[in-house]
Amino acid sequence: DMHPNLSTFPYPFPEFRYRPWSELSDREQRTARLDLDYTDDTWNLLKSNPLEMGASFYELDSKERDGAHELGFYPHIWDCYVNHFEAYYWRGFYGDFEIAV
Repeated sequence: DMHPNLSTFPYPFPEFRYRPWSELSDREQRTARLDLDYTDDTWNLLKSNPLEMGASFYELDSKERDGAHELGFYPHIWDCYVNHFEAYYWRGFYGDFEIAV
């Protein structure tokens, strides 16, 4: 993910995710609805779509990942701002900690 990050957050802020459903283009709404199972209600109410609670980016199926990419989500952006790292477990970090030490 080579997108510029001009904020204090670890990854670029996905402003499009915080726009109301009614402000999304027809294409964005169609992608969100068909590929990620969003509705106007689940888009407008954060964490109400089950995908946001349960899946890291790489746990999404290929259709969901493609839709997420089309909307502008990348792995780190999805995991940080949508899933809030809730799909991660400490045991998954072990190898990274071992390398860092």
